[in-house]
Amino acid sequence: MLRPALLSLLLAVVAIGPAAAQGPALPLRGPPSAIEFSARLLPERDGVVPWRTLGAVEYVRKDGRIVTEFAPATLALDGREVKLQGFMIPLVAAPGRQTRFLLSAVPPHCQFCLPAGPEAVVEVTATEGVTFTLEPVTVTGRFEVVKGHQENGIFYRLSRATGIATVRTGEPRQSTPR
Repeated sequence: MLRPALLSLLLAVVAIGPAAAQGPALPLRGPPSAIEFSARLLPERDGVVPWRTLGAVEYVRKDGRIVTEFAPATLALDGREVKLQGFMIPLVAAPGRQTRFLLSAVPPHCQFCLPAGPEAVVEVTATEGVTFTLEPVTVTGRFEVVKGHQENGIFYRLSRATGIATVRTGEPRQSTPR
């Protein structure tokens, strides 16, 4: 009589196993976006443009092509001096100071990959060389929304960047209401 009980147990494990393996820790809608994850790493601060503003893009079909539509709040930043915070991604694999790099909403995880999509990355050109750091930095410069054809997948640029500083972990961070 052990066989029917063993068969029942085996069927129960096969039927329940996949559901139990997923467990409650698995997010119902998948992993967070780079913008959502960035909010955990880089809380919003007064005077710093939040990544959620830059992440407010939509892809729409226009004249048979997929084009990017930027939110009015993002377009309002075009041509203005702004302050951003994020993680440096050097574009030149050489020791020394960087004058051109990417600023990302999330830290790099692989030297060969971008850690986020184009809405979470800004191409920065600095007036003076900056030493690479793995810590988050703030940077101020002239912001540009790349409209039309986004060469190299870049949506945003920050030129004449200055005031590049490491975000100190003990520094009080202010949050703005959403």
